[in-house]
Amino acid sequence: MLIVGVDPGKSGAAACLLDGDLKWVIPFRGEIENCRRIGYQNCVYFIERVTASPQMGVVSAFTFGKWAEAVESAAHHSKSPYHMVRPQVWQNAIGVYAAGDKSKLYARAKELYPAQHKARMFCKDTSDAVLIAYYGWRYMEHNKED
Repeated sequence: MLIVGVDPGKSGAAACLLDGDLKWVIPFRGEIENCRRIGYQNCVYFIERVTASPQMGVVSAFTFGKWAEAVESAAHHSKSPYHMVRPQVWQNAIGVYAAGDKSKLYARAKELYPAQHKARMFCKDTSDAVLIAYYGWRYMEHNKED
């Protein structure tokens, strides 16, 4: 099964797993058009549901929302199923709650996919997407209909 995990945002990414194996990672690199290009069919999306924090200014909150909306819209228009998942949910499910510490998430992604990390397939900024995809794969495996 093809799973696409998405961490929306300027430094976010999309990561794809096929039967649990990490196949590719696409960093958004500050280009909202990269967010809009994730509309693949015949996959299941797991998109991080994040909200703007009270500490964000109005412009930052608006920009942040624009990224999340672009990702959700692309998934919706692909006609593929998608799940919105909060960071606390996917992090707890894979056994690493970062509380904002990306280095913990990066370490877990390197542990799960050492060969792909060695091949520079992902970095600290894109490791969240890798882990969201991993969560999605585990979720789908657990919820398979027999």
